[in-house]
Amino acid sequence: MAPSGANVSPDSDMFVDRLYLARSMGRKPRRAMKGFMRILPVLAAALALAAPTAHANPRDWPQLEGGAGVPECQQALELGRIAFHSRAMHLYEPVTPPDGFASTIVLRGGERDGRDRHNVVYDESVFERIEHRFDIFLFAQRAPSNGSRLVVSTEPYGWRGDTFTAHLVPAGAPPNAVRGAAPYRIVQIAPESWPAPMVLRNSESGALWLIALNGYLLAPWEVHAPAQEAQTTCTVRFAPEIRNAFTLLPEPVREFATLVDGAMGTGIGEGTLNPTARNRGRQQELWANAVYRPWGVVDRAYNTRAEVDAAMRRWARQAPSFRAHYDALLAQYPRAEAALADYYAETFGIGAEQADTAAAYVIETGYISAYTFHREDYRRREGQPNPWPDSR
Repeated sequence: MAPSGANVSPDSDMFVDRLYLARSMGRKPRRAMKGFMRILPVLAAALALAAPTAHANPRDWPQLEGGAGVPECQQALELGRIAFHSRAMHLYEPVTPPDGFASTIVLRGGERDGRDRHNVVYDESVFERIEHRFDIFLFAQRAPSNGSRLVVSTEPYGWRGDTFTAHLVPAGAPPNAVRGAAPYRIVQIAPESWPAPMVLRNSESGALWLIALNGYLLAPWEVHAPAQEAQTTCTVRFAPEIRNAFTLLPEPVREFATLVDGAMGTGIGEGTLNPTARNRGRQQELWANAVYRPWGVVDRAYNTRAEVDAAMRRWARQAPSFRAHYDALLAQYPRAEAALADYYAETFGIGAEQADTAAAYVIETGYISAYTFHREDYRRREGQPNPWPDSR
């Protein structure tokens, strides 16, 4: 939600949001409200689904599925645990293997700074970087293994950056065969995804193996060991399948999250950048982390709490229905905070004071991260650190 006249800063990766309601309400509040009410049942159904789903205790994750007796699968699980218990917001962010780890990482995605579109870190003795046409890059295994070579390719996707795919190419074929050069038989082993796959080399055998990463809602890691294995060898799961993170939340928190979402508007007609959809996707990630790995909730809100409160008060003055919605959100805020604190104390076994502090941080972050309002200083604010205790 943003007042009319909000703009987008090219120097910020949090694009300033023009939400449908706030943008429209400045001129024709009744017409805007009428349009919103027509789609409100659709939004409510999508958010509520039916009832909260039962889920295993977050302390039971991650888990390994398949791969009995495969050392690389145990190594992937070890890396998964490091990622899961890290302070990173996403499980695809770079991980550092422990000392004595039985494999080395030879290709992975780099730190995302919003500028380097082909941000891949790789071992040049293992992969060569080939520039293909149309701003496509290939990272090709130098020495074929078992009759094929691994090729990781990038695909430009506009302002969103690159997507990555991994293929097996016959040893006698050129690496650019992944771009459709006939008549070679090309096998895709990692589907197209935003994060680059993680490729490792077994320190003893020298064989490559691969972890296909996914960038959404605690998605599982798919392991191919060796990399020339077209079928998934094993899977590291970080949670049950999540279709809507709202359904995981304790009921008072779910009601609060739904009210926050309801004030975001529809995002209809916002063009290619889709700022509301982007914020809404980040909300799903935030609430999934809030349930399974609350130490991974990161304050990356564009606005401060004071800025959000002031903008929400302005929005509430635009129509009686908006005032009622905002009042309900404010009333639900302390209930959600108390319920989340109880959940943290009971689920993770932390003290009451620590649980209260953690819940206050998560609820506020969930609230202010949902919106993007125009501000004169468009540089990213410094977010508040997550207060979750280090002993997890």
